Amino acid sequence: MTYLLLFATSAGITLLLTPLARQMFHRMGWVDHPDQKRKLHAAPIPRLGGVPISIAFFGSLGLLSVIHSSLATGFSRESSELYRAMLPSLLVLGVGIWDDIKGASPYLKIAVQAASGYWLWSMGFSVNHIGIPGTAGLSLGPFALPVTILWVVGITNALNLVDGLDGLASGVAFFAATTMFVVATLNGNTMLAILTITLSGATLAFLRFNFNPATVFLGDSGSLFLGSLLATFSILWSSKASTLVAVVAPLFALGLPIAEVGISVFRRFVRGQPIFSADSEHIHHRLLTRGMNTKTAVAVLYGVCALLGIASLLLATWQTRNVGMVLLVLVAAGWLGIQQLGYHEFGEVGNTLRRGLFQERQAINVHVRLRNLPTVLNKVADWNDLIDTLRELGGELGFHEVTVDLAGRAVALPAGFLRRQTFPCGQETPDTETRCWRVEIPIGSGTDGVSAVTFSRPVAAGTTPYILFVLVDTLSSALPSVIDRILDSAGSPRTAPAPVTLPSS
Repeated sequence: MTYLLLFATSAGITLLLTPLARQMFHRMGWVDHPDQKRKLHAAPIPRLGGVPISIAFFGSLGLLSVIHSSLATGFSRESSELYRAMLPSLLVLGVGIWDDIKGASPYLKIAVQAASGYWLWSMGFSVNHIGIPGTAGLSLGPFALPVTILWVVGITNALNLVDGLDGLASGVAFFAATTMFVVATLNGNTMLAILTITLSGATLAFLRFNFNPATVFLGDSGSLFLGSLLATFSILWSSKASTLVAVVAPLFALGLPIAEVGISVFRRFVRGQPIFSADSEHIHHRLLTRGMNTKTAVAVLYGVCALLGIASLLLATWQTRNVGMVLLVLVAAGWLGIQQLGYHEFGEVGNTLRRGLFQERQAINVHVRLRNLPTVLNKVADWNDLIDTLRELGGELGFHEVTVDLAGRAVALPAGFLRRQTFPCGQETPDTETRCWRVEIPIGSGTDGVSAVTFSRPVAAGTTPYILFVLVDTLSSALPSVIDRILDSAGSPRTAPAPVTLPSS
């Protein structure tokens, strides 16, 4: 009955406070503005969803001080230590609120999260073991501190990374907290059960306003706060246990955000991109590119969270000897999922290793860029988009010029492009003559000649650009339909313009 009361109270407070907070955030201008790139909502939407969730969570726990039950009495005896363990989450919440309102650097947020991990370690709550199937696990000893900090930072940011679709991060938090509650109840861990059921109520109620179409966002205040709490709960779950099951099960409960962090760090590293850079290559973005709408993509990921939760429950009730089998099945399923999502970085690294060579990360970045190019071209809406895409591509591949000749297939290009010409390859400057080599890619036959895109590069520029055959094959097959689509949408006569030469970005 106490568990149900906590769940209902937390949900009720969230349902009451969120609309009020939403109105206040609108008035204060604390909203997330669409940018038509990564933020595709139609109108400004309030963020700072962490504020009503945090008030509901801690307010509901305060209810235990005025009710009479064995659970409430037990919580009161240990509440001081538990509140101290959750104190860093309030600091993380504060930094998230500041970020939602004014903006905070990623390094400040990482520093606060690392301090949270140190705080937990200093209290005796830490990641002490690494689970190894078939053994009792590996004791970390002096490495418990850095691993604990890494765990807190990783899980906290994992919730932030999956906060890219309406209702996704709050739903992931609900599934993780609910899984922890069930396992804690089965194992007799009443303190963890109290904390997790309270968080479950708050996150489920918040979905009333956060599911697509969302009227309020979690913001960094919400995603970082939830991530910090879940990281703390998982450490409370495993820090006092020595069995492999108790160490591994939290990994499954938080499997989706952990996978998101791992994939994001890996693909950015192998492509030589900043680890903390924002992009549109997350798991949920990949589902959208496969034709799913937001609700369907979120529902699929909810299903993944539910399956991982079931796996965690199985580990909590089965014998240790079954851990290896469950891990094997999940790893195999995860690998198949990665293949379906089209993360070419894994394939490129595999190909490189099989050839016995480790290519430069720039080469992998270019390979992936070209493989994703048809998807990018499908989103091109007009000549400006097409030319800018070709300029950016030429620059990334090391070319100095891009010449677009749409003989018989296009209207005249905007005059602005003509003004962006630079000194072309093959002509003399006051000092010297620039000799270049060129790659001409035919993209169809027009009435006045062959339409083509030509990439040029000075002979003295150094190394040869990467994988020309992939560039030629990709553009020659993808560009004709893109140009036809632009022409059809413009409804313009197909007169032959003069070739236009543009500097690569």
